[in-house]
This record gives sequence, structure tokens and C-alpha cells, in this order.
Amino acid sequence: MSFRYRVPRRATSRPAEPTLPFGDGTPEATAIPVSLFVAKLNGVLRASLPDTWVKGEIGEWRVWSSGHAYFTLKDASAALAAVMWASDVARVPFRPEEGMEVLARGRPDVYPRSGKLSFVVSRASWSAPAKGSSTRRGRRSSRSSRDGSGSSRRGRGPR
Repeated sequence: MSFRYRVPRRATSRPAEPTLPFGDGTPEATAIPVSLFVAKLNGVLRASLPDTWVKGEIGEWRVWSSGHAYFTLKDASAALAAVMWASDVARVPFRPEEGMEVLARGRPDVYPRSGKLSFVVSRASWSAPAKGSSTRRGRRSSRSSRDGSGSSRRGRGPR
């Protein structure tokens, strides 16, 4: 008795569209609400970039009556909207000003009401300015050491 092995034939037609556990597969049936999309986006951003250090220059520094600070972190080719809550602003060991180079630690966030991406800063520290860059702190300290005007502020941080 002879036994013949038969190779199963492959289907020549296109595979069927995947079926979803809900709806009839139309765009309207599979669409999700904006609020759910933003929530999922926030989840992905926070999972992939948890507590990240970002180095940049402060721009448009504004502290509101609530104590929250809104500003931008920027470099030569990009800018990022940032926010620092009042409790975090109170712990910053210096007085942030526009033009300062800082290291900021925080996480990305998409604000649901506006859909805008921002960087929520929890910590900030001085960053050594790059050679040849003239941040406000660098200009102030070099000027004060030249003319002696910094001597009356000895022991106090920059204001």
C-alpha cells in the first residue's frame, strides 16, 4: 500500500478583513471619542518618556497668581511648552528668568481641553551654558565681577 502526502493548497484569495469585537467595521462604528484618544495618547507618552531630563533655555517665563509657572523650553531648532505647578516652583533653588539655560525634569502631557502638548516640570536646576553662549546668568555674573557690583549681594542667590 502506498501512502501519498498531499500539501495543502494555499488560499489564493485575499485574507478577510479583521473583525472587531464591536460594530460592523465601518469607520463610524470603530471610531473612538476624542477624550479616549487623548487619554490613550497620554498613556503612551507617559509610558515611553517617564520622568525625562530636558536641557533648554527658558523663554516666556510667566508666574500666574495661582503660583503656577508657564514657559517654553527651547534650543536652536525646537521649542516645547512647559508648566511648573506652584508647589514645584517653590522648591526651585534659584529665580528662573528668560534666557537661562536649565535642566528640567518632568513628563509629557496632553491637556484634554485644548489638546496641546506640554512638558510638566517637577524639578529644575542650573545648566552650564555652552561655550560662547550668553545667557542672562552668564552676562550678569561676568558684568558683576568686572565692576564689583556683585560684592554687596555676596551669599545671596541671583535675583
